Amino acid sequence: MSSDNQAGRLEGHDIEEYNQIVDPWKVALHQTETGQFGGRLEFVQLNGILVYREYWSRSILATGATPKGYFMLGGTLSPQKRTTWCRQVLDSSNLACGQPGSETEFTTPTNARHAVILLPADLMRSYFGEETIEAALTPEHHTLGSTGTYSSPLLASMNYTIDKYLKHPELLRDVEECKNIESMLMEVVETIITHHAKETAISGANIRNKAFKRAIEICEHLKKSISIPRLAAQVGVSQRTLELSFQETVGISPRTFMRWCRIRAAHRELLQHDPAITKVSDVAANWNFTEFGRFATEYKRLVGESPSETLRKRKSSTPRRISDLLR
Repeated sequence: MSSDNQAGRLEGHDIEEYNQIVDPWKVALHQTETGQFGGRLEFVQLNGILVYREYWSRSILATGATPKGYFMLGGTLSPQKRTTWCRQVLDSSNLACGQPGSETEFTTPTNARHAVILLPADLMRSYFGEETIEAALTPEHHTLGSTGTYSSPLLASMNYTIDKYLKHPELLRDVEECKNIESMLMEVVETIITHHAKETAISGANIRNKAFKRAIEICEHLKKSISIPRLAAQVGVSQRTLELSFQETVGISPRTFMRWCRIRAAHRELLQHDPAITKVSDVAANWNFTEFGRFATEYKRLVGESPSETLRKRKSSTPRRISDLLR
């Protein structure tokens, strides 16, 4: 799929000609009634997002798959006529959805119109995070919503985008213009995802709780701090969600928590080593603290004593544990 910002209109005057138009998407159209077929596809592509509107003059069965690397949302613009997506009825209250590469089956009646938005998976993850996407766009759900809260705002935004840039395609050369439209579309998508996550009983609090637990597991095994965006990516949420999960649970940032995990690891190592043959600086370096003065200051603030004091008080015997009382 081209990455150029552009708008245009494509037409096919028989089913085979139209199949050639949509062939790159691995979709095949099958006419399910007699009569000459006519099809029209109006599209806008900006910042990797593809928004398009289609008209088919004859009833159609379309089979194939959502393009790899893209999430799909779409809705009927002919709600008074029977349209189905993966054998579920589409009307004015809901939307079709598809994950990257997922199989599709789409049926439309005579003279039907519909609109679709294809969203790059990387863009979706950067906006919402993996955890949120998994919660809202599950493989089990082929349609979203039971009220017009879902379909109306998105369809209106898609129609607005297509109408505007078909009339003024030169505006797509304006970087700021395209960014504003991207933001508008993604805000609508965010509303849909948030509503659906609530409908499937997966709240934002649960998402943050899962994110926090995953992040803790990762932080406890790091010998060197990683960037917050990278930690968020490993956990599968946005950076904002990750930071909020830490503030809600422990009242500190994930960056601080990562650093404290490494200080605690250095503390445990100092307790286990012989002060006669161990240097505090070596232990600090082992946990990737390159500025010894800063390490010592933060260590004392967290542990309540200096690293050298910890090393000197090393005990030869293992302290009793609560498990000893249960023997």
